[in-house]
Amino acid sequence: MATAFDEVMAIRGRGTLPAGEAEIVGKDPVLSTRFRIGDVCAAVLGGVGVAVSDIWELKTGRRQKASIDVRHAAAGLRSTNYLQRPGPDGAFKTVVSETHEAMRRITQPWPTNDGRFVLPHFGLPNLQARMTKLLGCEPTPESVGKAVAKWKALDLEAAIDEARVCGGMVRSNAEWLGDHQNRRQRSRADAGR
Repeated sequence: MATAFDEVMAIRGRGTLPAGEAEIVGKDPVLSTRFRIGDVCAAVLGGVGVAVSDIWELKTGRRQKASIDVRHAAAGLRSTNYLQRPGPDGAFKTVVSETHEAMRRITQPWPTNDGRFVLPHFGLPNLQARMTKLLGCEPTPESVGKAVAKWKALDLEAAIDEARVCGGMVRSNAEWLGDHQNRRQRSRADAGR
């Protein structure tokens, strides 16, 4: 069975790497979820390392090595939970960003008027501005919830795509596996093997 890193390398389309050039250390589970988030994040970071090496090779004729720790990759997804700074008393205290917390409160699956759910993403200021414009709402949970509830899920997903913002309809595993986009990505990955 192909690993997440194998799939990333298949998309690269340049064949197998020399042994030891890119190494993924450790494995899931790291976070309390049934999804292999650590493995996938490490695969993406490993892919970035290989891309940097590809560029370095074009410039210098030499390649570099990359090693990604699955635990560190997973921790990077939750880095805001680990940020601390010393307070006036010298004791370290967790840094809480109210802007980040406000974004987390509105970036969640919201019910649509056809009984489905859509997850609009508000993670960056430019995305938040464009998404609230698309939805015609304020960046508050109440306003976002009411705005999303006016839409059919697939119509909102299409509007999100058209507006070039992030988000999509929540799908079951069966729906995702049958989706044309998933089939296209899987056939592309298979062709690279």
